[in-house]
Amino acid sequence: MWINEINDKYILDPFVYYELMKTKEIRLFNSTESAKYRRQKKTDLVNDSNFINDKFEKYIPIIGYRLNLIHKKTFDNMFWRKALSISFERYITFIYEVYANCEKYFNPSYHKINILSLESFYPPINFDKQRDLFQHSHFGKEQIFSLYIRFHEYSFNKEIGQISNKKNHERTNSLTSTLKKINYDLLKREVIKIIYKNKKHTIGIHGSFFNNKTLNELILASDGNIYPFDWEIKYNIDLNSIWNEERKLISNYETDFDKFDKFFFYTFNYFFPREFIENFSSILQYYTNLYEDNTSLHYITSEAWPSCSSLSIGLAYLKTKGVKHIYNEHNYFAHPYLNNELDKAIKLVDIFTSLGWYDKKYANMKASNSLFNFKIKKKNISAYNICYITDVKQVNVPQITPSYGTSCENALKYYDFVKLFFSEISESTISEIYLREYPKNIVANWLFYDDSYMLRPYYDKMKKIDSEKETGKQSMSKAELVIIDYISTPHIESLVSDIPTILFHNKKTYYLNDDYSDYFDPLIECGICQTDPIKAAKIVEKIKDNPSEWWYSDSVRKNRIKFLEKNLARSNHLQNYLLKLCKD
Repeated sequence: MWINEINDKYILDPFVYYELMKTKEIRLFNSTESAKYRRQKKTDLVNDSNFINDKFEKYIPIIGYRLNLIHKKTFDNMFWRKALSISFERYITFIYEVYANCEKYFNPSYHKINILSLESFYPPINFDKQRDLFQHSHFGKEQIFSLYIRFHEYSFNKEIGQISNKKNHERTNSLTSTLKKINYDLLKREVIKIIYKNKKHTIGIHGSFFNNKTLNELILASDGNIYPFDWEIKYNIDLNSIWNEERKLISNYETDFDKFDKFFFYTFNYFFPREFIENFSSILQYYTNLYEDNTSLHYITSEAWPSCSSLSIGLAYLKTKGVKHIYNEHNYFAHPYLNNELDKAIKLVDIFTSLGWYDKKYANMKASNSLFNFKIKKKNISAYNICYITDVKQVNVPQITPSYGTSCENALKYYDFVKLFFSEISESTISEIYLREYPKNIVANWLFYDDSYMLRPYYDKMKKIDSEKETGKQSMSKAELVIIDYISTPHIESLVSDIPTILFHNKKTYYLNDDYSDYFDPLIECGICQTDPIKAAKIVEKIKDNPSEWWYSDSVRKNRIKFLEKNLARSNHLQNYLLKLCKD
């Protein structure tokens, strides 16, 4: 997209500047200037998040009304709120990120640009593919930028010819096929499904990551009343036609639209998922058939629905038939954070079952437990003195929330924190560290900051774990001491498995809600959770030769249990609750 004749470059995306520095291509230009990340502090995050929330609330009734006209339906606003769900908020977020950067940094009278031809655009099949396009490719941002220029009728140097966007409108390959491993429990489940296929099912499992053994037990204990439905649905998909008139209808402006509203609706012609326009009837027919085959269905559990638009449509439809949605919490804690995504999702479901914590402000929640397998048995003989587990530092975030505490503008703050930590530990300690990065096969097509470049000179001094050959839990089980530098599933796994653990909590990125300002206090009190990289280095140096002595001290024992008992139930709450619902 560069204009080759111009050797003075202005870079709108800070990550592009990073890439030029990493590859040393920056030397090819006379001068370069790069925009900064817009969000630098907590108030920036709150303001952007609130802006997105306000737009979400404004747009839902407008879009719902228009989709009803297109499909000749009479669904209410709650149906469309549920069907569009969190994915629609992500759509607003991706568009706003580019729009706001352009508004702040782009000068049409000064900057010379190329844009993409309209032949390079093709509506993504669903929100999942749209997310891949915007979050994990430069091409997605270039598309949004090109539309920004066209919308404002700014001048440009030239159009870049047709670029294939095929992979973003093809049907997604089975996601669960990458997650499933052929094992005894999985094979047993397939046999059980055949046996109970024609039973009257009361509770459907539809996009919940229950471990296979527990799911088998639930099916058998309920005599087939609890039954798993496939959630990579197959339907008649139309990839050839584009409903231009219908897209024109849904893209119309309202009289009270501001400039962003108009731009966002303008993008519908190119980005609004086909599952809501061209292929909506096929998805609806699939779920109509599913319900007609299972009219005894009263409940359906799903935790994957915020990231799967066909699931969201299906759950919204089943709700119109009286089927209640049980949202079992995913395998990490989002609730302590400011403007967190869970707060929005809970309002869209009938029943929310947590991993164990409880907050009375949610009238529809039940403190429950997880059917995800967090625990692993520690190996008797350790292979790693110190296992250091790190996240992938993504360039773009789908939602503006502290949950993405190592990504986008937070990536640089993350590197500041951990580089200070590494600078304070000894060379001999660094040499004992086995670094486990996010599996490269998963992130192969993602945009992310490269630790081998950003963590110089420390990266090369650490040994590496092949994360494609063993899971994070397996790496933990082989370690004397585990260090986790981000907040997600691994620290829960490590604490539950009772493996000596140090957890980093960077207060400059993981902003806690005022109601949960003391959330990590038990772990901070005993040294498990570290908020200062220098102090973190000191405790690692102090305990590394005998982590178990520290781990089994009274303070660590007491506070680890205190944290887990408050947040993570270890009983069979969810199993018993589902079995009870079958009998009611």
